[in-house]
Amino acid sequence: MSLEYQMYGIEQPLALALAIPLLIGLFLYIRRPNMTKKKWVYYATRSVYLVLLLIALASPYLLKTTEKFQDTAQVTILSDLSDSMSLFAKEKDIASDLFSSLRGQLKNATAMTV
Repeated sequence: MSLEYQMYGIEQPLALALAIPLLIGLFLYIRRPNMTKKKWVYYATRSVYLVLLLIALASPYLLKTTEKFQDTAQVTILSDLSDSMSLFAKEKDIASDLFSSLRGQLKNATAMTV
């Protein structure tokens, strides 16, 4: 069982439940009448260490979303530059114009292979 909230997650949330009896015990122990300030600081810091240890045992993690381009389509533009295509002189450069147009729309995410 795991617990997730916004961008954070905890794999073992029951480990955090152990911090509640620890803090209650600390509160009851500190309220004793013969508790000096030195003892109070000692037990408070030890309790902080134990709470941090319980947080580590709960296995916290960060959620991260990434977008990967998978299975992208490959487009091949063929251009016939043979003499037989000289009849279409005005369309001779259409392949390079099409490639330039596509490259501009895809923000240079294309690779030109020959």
